[in-house]
Amino acid sequence: MYRSVDLAEQETVMSASANREARQAEALRANLARRKAQSRARSEPSPQSPETEAASTTGPDTKNAPPVSE
Repeated sequence: MYRSVDLAEQETVMSASANREARQAEALRANLARRKAQSRARSEPSPQSPETEAASTTGPDTKNAPPVSE
């Protein structure tokens, strides 16, 4: 009918279960940290390069524009 389970086997089963739960909890925490980092990266404005910053503060780029004929 029922099999007798000795204490060592029971501890091994419980230990395996506890190890699995600990690994799963660690993986879930790592996943949550990645998702938070991705969310923060998406919500923050992207940093502008110095060229883009200069163009946005000084107006249109006229260095490469053709000369204006009068």
